[in-house]
Amino acid sequence: MASTPASCASIFHVLLLNFLRARGAVSSAAFRLAAVTACLHFLPASPAASAFSSAVASTASTLVSSYSPLIVPALVIVLLVIARGDSWPVRSGAAAVCLAAAAACLPGAAAATVDSCPRLYTTREPYAGHVSLVDHEKRIMLLFNPKGGATVSAQLFFRYLGVIDEAYNYSRWIHDYRLKVFNGKPNHSPLSCTPALCAAGWVCIRLIRQPLDRVVSSYQFSLQGCSGIAMHWDELRLLKLGERAARMSKQDQAKLCLETTFTEFIQALTMRALKGRKARHTLADDHFMPQHASPEVDKCDGSATHANGTTLVYLVPVEFLDQAVSALGSTTGVVFNATGLNSSHYRKQDQNTMDRNVQLQGLNVPSWPFSRVNAQHPPYELFTSVDANISRRTCCLFRDDIAMYRRACRQPWLQQCAPCVQECSRQLARLRNVCEHGERSVIDESLAFHMGPSMAMRGPLPDAPAPLPDAPAPLSDAPAP
Repeated sequence: MASTPASCASIFHVLLLNFLRARGAVSSAAFRLAAVTACLHFLPASPAASAFSSAVASTASTLVSSYSPLIVPALVIVLLVIARGDSWPVRSGAAAVCLAAAAACLPGAAAATVDSCPRLYTTREPYAGHVSLVDHEKRIMLLFNPKGGATVSAQLFFRYLGVIDEAYNYSRWIHDYRLKVFNGKPNHSPLSCTPALCAAGWVCIRLIRQPLDRVVSSYQFSLQGCSGIAMHWDELRLLKLGERAARMSKQDQAKLCLETTFTEFIQALTMRALKGRKARHTLADDHFMPQHASPEVDKCDGSATHANGTTLVYLVPVEFLDQAVSALGSTTGVVFNATGLNSSHYRKQDQNTMDRNVQLQGLNVPSWPFSRVNAQHPPYELFTSVDANISRRTCCLFRDDIAMYRRACRQPWLQQCAPCVQECSRQLARLRNVCEHGERSVIDESLAFHMGPSMAMRGPLPDAPAPLPDAPAPLSDAPAP
């Protein structure tokens, strides 16, 4: 969103009224009305735009140019408070628009929400039916997430139990069999994963995906074919369509599907994150929400151990599945066979594809509309390594996933597998390059001062391990959405 004198003026209007209200010059009701009106000013073609005089715009412009190092952070803080919407009677979607407005007067496109580092909370109860496979007799539980190895998990588990042919005879979409047949059998009724269960003799295994790859895969999957995921995603619709979000035309739907950029995808995730636990669950949002539910709920993330220090939940990265399940079998006695298993979401890169990818280096891929992304298939690395603000925000939103992936690479049983250590080294180097490089913005410092260190990204991401050996050459297979 481009900054304009009028848009900044509306923010200053709120600040001025807040100042006057504190001194009894205006009523609380008048202030609330003005605050909401200011937020609505950021909606396209908003009738509120005419409510702000040129004199106010001129004054605001002067203030911004004279005092921007101090004023801009203050504006952002005020708008973030408005965006919370806890006590003010804002119209539907106005809080999210305030959030977008907080970025309007900032250089670097939304640095405020980057460095405020909100956490994304998965809105579904984790691992109860839709993301687990269980065998009560063998006391084995396999956990997974959409866009994080779900199809491969089902293939792996059904092959282990000898029912994979039955599953594909039932439906070519393997999850039909999982949801409609397998989970309904008493021996396979789903359970929620808890450390107590895993400590009581169960073998608990969890497939996870490198977070940077998964977020790009989620972006592409959510927009592919104008899926219902994008059509029902409140924050994305509001960001792209403004006032028209509630009554989408065919043209609006096409705009949402074909024109959404990766930058806007991350902005929409940030808008949801700032709602906290009040965010509304939308259709199939577990395809773009984090693999890790939340620190309070998700206890099967590899952080808990047996009394003797051994692993309670075995984390298996899908990037080197064959090698990891082989090492897992040697450790647990649960021998999966991953040979030849694949998901239609994964695409092998041939030499021509890799040569073309080299030509795309240096291009601003995060700003491409999805129609161009879908036509040219740029490598995943270019989505999160070009724009420093997008890089930091992506790492911030998915920091729990990143911490879990790092824990996976530190597992003693996995460290005994040389190919696993090599690929972990490569993936962790990518995370370091994307998440821990670059200067912090001015707004990061301001938010830390006003709201406390928890609101700003500081230093390495949590649970950062010691560096592993030098990374090997990249593998030839790269995941696609």
